[in-house]
Amino acid sequence: MKKHLFLFFLFPSFVFAQEPKKGDNTIITTGIDFRHAVNELMDEGYTIEKIDSNFKTARTEFINCPLKTGKASMVNISISIRIKDSSCIITGRWYSELFLANGFGASKPPGPTDIYPIVFTWGANKLTFLRMDHYAKSLKGEISYAKK
Repeated sequence: MKKHLFLFFLFPSFVFAQEPKKGDNTIITTGIDFRHAVNELMDEGYTIEKIDSNFKTARTEFINCPLKTGKASMVNISISIRIKDSSCIITGRWYSELFLANGFGASKPPGPTDIYPIVFTWGANKLTFLRMDHYAKSLKGEISYAKK
């Protein structure tokens, strides 16, 4: 009887754990303050491009988004955060160096039409979303996913 009761309490934690759905573009982590969120971005290797302590927003410069193997990819990512009511709202942008190539390996800086919002789908979008999710999990709060 005790064994069955233990399994009953263990089972809901697996059933109700939320996973991202196709089309999600926002991660919300609760119980986070602004200083912790910004420090964690820097600990993850990001450089802050813009920060506003009054509105509690920050955006990182683009950095390389590594593959699952840890090797460098041709995809670069920037993460934006906003703290509202102790919830960290995380979104991001990405671009591919491959799309910017001028030939012979040279590339130009990305323009507005070269940068895409991060959305949980497939390919580079999924790679960048999972990197954004890695940051969200490093905050150690309760995570939910949304399409906004």
